[in-house]
Amino acid sequence: MTHQPHELVIQAFLLDGEGGGSQVDWDAVRQWNGDSAPLWAHFNASNDDLQTWLREESGLDEAACDVLLAEETRPRSVQLSGGLCVILRGINLNPGAEPEDMVSLRLWVDSKRMFSLSRRRLLAIDELARALKTQTGPTDSAGLLNGLTELLLENMAPALEELSESVDLLEDRSLTEAPSALQGELAELRHQVISMRRHLAPQREAMSRLIHNTSSFFDDQDRADEQFLVDQITRYVEELDELRDRTGVIHDLLSGRQAEAMNRQTLV
Repeated sequence: MTHQPHELVIQAFLLDGEGGGSQVDWDAVRQWNGDSAPLWAHFNASNDDLQTWLREESGLDEAACDVLLAEETRPRSVQLSGGLCVILRGINLNPGAEPEDMVSLRLWVDSKRMFSLSRRRLLAIDELARALKTQTGPTDSAGLLNGLTELLLENMAPALEELSESVDLLEDRSLTEAPSALQGELAELRHQVISMRRHLAPQREAMSRLIHNTSSFFDDQDRADEQFLVDQITRYVEELDELRDRTGVIHDLLSGRQAEAMNRQTLV
């Protein structure tokens, strides 16, 4: 499911500082100022009006807008005057999507607001909105950043588990089934593992940089929370490294079995 082209704001809340928030509309987002309650607004990055609003009305400086609107979406984090620009990736849980087809999420975070932008639907956005509606969400902008990052990582866990189970099964089958019947499946599985790691390794670095940012609104507890998330994504990357190595071993085993079969045919 993608956002409808006419939608600009998908979710918007004014935080109450106690884990909840009031859902607001586009007019409230446009009228918001720094004296208001902390704001979270999630935008449809496919909407043609977003660039104009960000550059002309949002109050963000040119450098921040350039990062948020850039074609390059490799995960990274940049500390700019007044706030942080962060680009992350989330698992694509839309129907028909492959695990390695990850969705780019672009963020601006300062002391009183977080803007998030994506072209496709992300479950983590819906989950963060639900938490605010049920008074179980973040209380400030740094909490929004860490809370959303945590949801992104939690949603990756089932995909990683599925990849691991697929490798387990292929290892068993590689001992008995014909190599030619498994090579295509192995190549696809290895591609998924490598592609996911290609996104998560730079995301780990982007998150690590957040721990050392000097923004005044990011306090010691926020850094401790971010360190916990860095440890979590590090485990994900290490698991993908292990899966990549195991698929390499399976490839060597299949190649060896295929070579043995050819040698036997030659001898006959």
